[in-house]
Amino acid sequence: MGIDLTTELTALRDRLLSAEAEHADLISRVRERHRASARNLVHYVALRGTDLRPLQEALSDAGLSSLGRMEAGVLGHVDAVLAAARALDGDPAPAPEDDALTSAEGRAILARNAASLLGPARGDRDARIMVTMPSEAATDPELVARIAEAGMDLARVNCAHDDEQAWAAMIAAVRRCAGAGRPAPLVAMDLAGPKVRTGPIEPGPRVVKVKPARDPSGIVTEPSRVWLAAGPHDAVAATDGPDGAVVVPLAAPEGRTLAGLQRGDEIELTDARGAHRRLEVEQVDGEGVLVRAEKTVYWATGTALTTPHGPLEVGQLPPLEQSMRVHEGEQIVLTRSLEPVPAVDAPPYRIGLTLAQAFADAEVGDRVSLDDGRIGARITAVSDDEITLEVTQAGPRGAKLKAEKGVNFPDTHLAIPALTDEDLAHIPFAARHADMVNMSFVRSAEDVAQLIDALEAEDAPDVDITLKIE
Repeated sequence: MGIDLTTELTALRDRLLSAEAEHADLISRVRERHRASARNLVHYVALRGTDLRPLQEALSDAGLSSLGRMEAGVLGHVDAVLAAARALDGDPAPAPEDDALTSAEGRAILARNAASLLGPARGDRDARIMVTMPSEAATDPELVARIAEAGMDLARVNCAHDDEQAWAAMIAAVRRCAGAGRPAPLVAMDLAGPKVRTGPIEPGPRVVKVKPARDPSGIVTEPSRVWLAAGPHDAVAATDGPDGAVVVPLAAPEGRTLAGLQRGDEIELTDARGAHRRLEVEQVDGEGVLVRAEKTVYWATGTALTTPHGPLEVGQLPPLEQSMRVHEGEQIVLTRSLEPVPAVDAPPYRIGLTLAQAFADAEVGDRVSLDDGRIGARITAVSDDEITLEVTQAGPRGAKLKAEKGVNFPDTHLAIPALTDEDLAHIPFAARHADMVNMSFVRSAEDVAQLIDALEAEDAPDVDITLKIE
């Protein structure tokens, strides 16, 4: 026996309206400009909670829409399909709901909200580009201008770094970036939320590896280049020197030695592995020396350099970031202690956890995700000071367990607020300066309500909110 399309579609329509009536109180609490979208969301959830397969097959057989891509305007779409089904039977169409959102209207709302939230669309792309402002943006407005010119639509200010004075300078620079018929990029302030991260790992040796480029057969296609810098440098950088050379600082270089070096001179050294290396000088000026090598060199703090004009010595290099490679089936122990731990190469791998509350709330069997899901695990034991994990996912070659990486407890109810006292202290600034506030660590409607209340207390109801749900 075939399906009566009119009967089934009418029953589906009634279910949508019944769901709307059931959630009328929640819908009424949504801001007026978003209320049509809230109604549509309720309709969509009710629709997807219904087994539509028999109806969809019957609609397809009749040459009508199978209720597939209708999320932009659910009730209006159902009304249109119902009208078509009744027309096939020779019956008049039902009177549509006065405020039934059609798919076309829904798409228009989506486009309008996207432009309001993320900035107007560009002719060459639909996607918007959000750029996190580096600390340098507070003191270098030209950097911000170049980023905006390159296509930034939305500037993200990370409240986990810098301070309000720096943020104000960044935002002022962003606001000055209007031009070429476009408004200035919008500003999103990112509230840090509770810090749930791995603790520190003891740093490695102060060594940097610099190697030449090789083709698949191992032939050198481009020598390695190092800029031996005469001035103070706090870190090795891959693009600070000429020709993209890696910067290696010199320790109190002897001026006469540098001044005497010329293009083509040889510099010799024994690197951190004990390998003897010869370097050729390519460029010399008062700020340093550019050298090239055909072989890999492990540069280390204190490495002695022999030149035709006297000795030089490598200055202080930054320590290498350490990590531990973990594999499926191995153990990780999260500890309450936040003292730096040594990087070991065999389980159990021990590392600190910044959130003390987790040791009280976590339970055996709960899932844990580390470093944005690169490592998946399940809890096998919990004590006052330790949470033992068994790694369930780490990729075919394992994954690196690093310091300062996010830890997520999707199955655990953590008795902590989504907004910390520090987050709440930043709300007045965000209310005055931001177009949008990004909220991390969202777990419930109450978390969002707290942020809405905090913004309304600052008379900032038009500051938009985006939620980071993990």
